[in-house]
Amino acid sequence: MTDDIIKIKDIYTELLSTLKKEGDESNSFILNQVKDSLSLIYDFLRENRDCNNLFVQLNEIYKSINQPRIGLSDFFIE
Repeated sequence: MTDDIIKIKDIYTELLSTLKKEGDESNSFILNQVKDSLSLIYDFLRENRDCNNLFVQLNEIYKSINQPRIGLSDFFIE
């Protein structure tokens, strides 16, 4: 299970890098949500917290960044 979490961490790290490169003010909500996700993942890896709880929290954040007009669905990479 830890391997899956590390893969998710890598994906979120890459997304964070992409969002920062774009530097658009309108993506600050997504940027903060990705940072929060990474924080949860790092806490899990450091403290070996409950994996199920981590996935519940990450799922909620993922839902929030995939809403119309404020989420990744409206994010364009140039």
